[in-house]
Amino acid sequence: MVRVELKNVTKTFKDFIGRKRYALRNLSIAFPDRQLSVVLGPPGAGKTTLLKVIAGLVKPDEGSIYFDGKDVTELSAKERNVSMVFQNFALYPNLNVYQNIASPLVNMGLSKTEIEKRVKEVAEFLGISNLLDRHIWEISGGEMQRVSIARALVKNPSVLMLDEPLVNLDYKIRERMRDELKRILKEEEKTVIFSSPDVIDALAIGEYVAVLQEGRLAQFGKGTDVYNNPANVYVAKQMSYPTMNVLPAKIKERDSRIYCEFLGIEVEVKAPLDQKVRGVNKVLVGLRPGDLSIVRETTSTSAKHITAEVIVSEVIGSETLIHFEKDGERLITYVPDIVRYSPGDEIKITFNEKSIYLFDEETGELIGRLG
Repeated sequence: MVRVELKNVTKTFKDFIGRKRYALRNLSIAFPDRQLSVVLGPPGAGKTTLLKVIAGLVKPDEGSIYFDGKDVTELSAKERNVSMVFQNFALYPNLNVYQNIASPLVNMGLSKTEIEKRVKEVAEFLGISNLLDRHIWEISGGEMQRVSIARALVKNPSVLMLDEPLVNLDYKIRERMRDELKRILKEEEKTVIFSSPDVIDALAIGEYVAVLQEGRLAQFGKGTDVYNNPANVYVAKQMSYPTMNVLPAKIKERDSRIYCEFLGIEVEVKAPLDQKVRGVNKVLVGLRPGDLSIVRETTSTSAKHITAEVIVSEVIGSETLIHFEKDGERLITYVPDIVRYSPGDEIKITFNEKSIYLFDEETGELIGRLG
């Protein structure tokens, strides 16, 4: 298979009034061979442009693309032997499932016997053999996704790219397809690059995660490493569902000990992190919503906790997001259950002190984690 590397790639476009806009800015990254990598970022981060540059569908203004050390920057998409699954699946509505899957092989000029063999093999692998005679408008969104993947795999590409393939699927199908996609893509043992705005996709599917910020690479590494050690506030927020709570905090020294004060409480900063913040006045505190929990009436309140006012209680499936306010700061806590509070209700919130992240107030860069 193929190790995909980009060196100092820049790509600009002109907006509707002719101003130059950067889609990618001096981006360098190397996607490992035969690994599943996720490109994560909000709309406008440059995810789709990055995939199209790798595929040869878009030519960079500056920089180079390498496959296993070979410069492919000037090669066409056909010459690179890559396949791309688009967000809207891009299936031909006038063709049936078999014809859609076979279309790239027809364009390659393969024999009818070879085309039939490959289509049946990939359809069986993806569990859609029973759909081959159906029209596209007769199948579900999840089935369309499988057909789109089948059409990409039937070429036996060296690199497979998927551009936000789960975005147009409903909640339940997305949950089911995450596990299915990971199994399918791992069994193929190809170099796979998967873009998504959803951190759940990144953590559930990707071995490696690249976080993009306005066309720049904010961080790249194994998913667990990026999650546990985000480079800065931006990455920490992207690698959190819901987004990480980030609050202003003060560093205080008392009796030769260092404390971090926020929301009216103090938490001791112990060695070796204390040396990094000694002499610092202000920092930012980061807490993931899942590391905050509600103190029930039957729960001991001896641990550090805050009393806050509920803004809204948002039930999503079988879980609840509770938005609340304390000292003018708005926060979110995640509850893996259905709980209901009314706006204005008073709740007590506690947290895992070891889960607290400290960031530099000016640069946003990670200082360290208390735990």
